[in-house]
Amino acid sequence: MEEVIIVVSTFTVGFCTTLAKQHPKMKPYEYGFRVFLLTFGYVMVSGYSTGKFTDTAVNRFVFIALGAAVSLGINIGIYPIWAGEDLHNLVAKNFAGVANSLEGCVDEYLKCMEYERISSRILLYQPSDDPLYSGYRAAVEASAQEQTLV
Repeated sequence: MEEVIIVVSTFTVGFCTTLAKQHPKMKPYEYGFRVFLLTFGYVMVSGYSTGKFTDTAVNRFVFIALGAAVSLGINIGIYPIWAGEDLHNLVAKNFAGVANSLEGCVDEYLKCMEYERISSRILLYQPSDDPLYSGYRAAVEASAQEQTLV
C-alpha cells in the first residue's frame, strides 16, 4: 500500500506544481517550483528505500542552501554579473526606434493632410520592410529581453 501512496502523491504533487507554475503571476518562481518538484521526488523515492524521510529532507535542504551560498558568493564577490549598462543601452535603442517610427508617422500624416494616399505599407498589410514599422516592432519584440535584464 505504501508504493501506491508514493506513486499517487508523486503524480498529484507533480500535476499541482506544473499547473501552478503555468500561472502568469508565478512565472518568476518557476525555478523554485522545479526545485521543489525534484526535491519532493528525491525525498519520496530515497526516503522510501532507506526509511529515513526526515534525514533525506534535511540533507537535501542543506545541499540546496550550500549551492545557493556558493552561487551567491561567486556572483557577488568573485565574478559579479550586472546587466545595468546592457539594459540602459537596450532601452535607449528602443526609445530611438519608437521615436523614429513616431516621427515618420507624423511626417506622413502631415504630408497627407488632404486625405490623399498614405504611403506606409502598414495600411496595405505589408509592413515587413517598412522603416516606420521596424522601429516600433523592434521595441515591442525586445520586451522579453528587457524583462530578463531587469
